[in-house]
Amino acid sequence: MAMQARPKILYIVGAGRSGSTILDIALGNSPEICSSGELVRLPERGWLDDQYCACGERVKRCARAT
Repeated sequence: MAMQARPKILYIVGAGRSGSTILDIALGNSPEICSSGELVRLPERGWLDDQYCACGERVKRCARAT
């Protein structure tokens, strides 16, 4: 039985207005990369307020956020 490759995780951290959000969006445009945006705000802004995911869909309709 072949083993599946483990996913590689890149955690981007930056101070406010440092460009980390633009880097996240640019990397997330690749079909091989899943960009999750700011996870710290996901429960409040995503699940409760149903704001937009980094992919452009509303969080409650996004396959990445569920």
